Amino acid sequence: MARIYILALLLILAAANIHAEDGVKCQLTVYQYDEASQKDIKIYEDTSVFKNNLPATGFIGPFSLEIAFKKIDSSGVTFDIHVITLGAKVNTYSRLFSMDYELPARLSGIEGKHGSKYSLVIMPLSMVETDEGCDFNHRTAESFSS
Repeated sequence: MARIYILALLLILAAANIHAEDGVKCQLTVYQYDEASQKDIKIYEDTSVFKNNLPATGFIGPFSLEIAFKKIDSSGVTFDIHVITLGAKVNTYSRLFSMDYELPARLSGIEGKHGSKYSLVIMPLSMVETDEGCDFNHRTAESFSS
């Protein structure tokens, strides 16, 4: 009887693992360049998990950011970033990165309001499994239908 319970538990765990998708845990850091000290000052830092092939968009500090991971595997990641500054003069920046884990991807020289300069550093920390249960994509009409 105990063997049946163990077998059932193993089958449940295996089935739960089938629905997991590749994701990546990243650290996101924003620096502002200080003219007086001639140094970058950290103004924001956080971590987040991103799914493969699902763009993530939001505001991070003084700009809008979109990250889209194109490849996630055990050896590294490939992703696009798009930055749009907020202010009277809108600046856009875009870059493709292909890199190993725990190495920083840096986008520098981001021009903000009143001549301020920013840098965005994204560091992929590790590959993780994400739940397949939520495929919300704000770009498709199907995500808003009931």
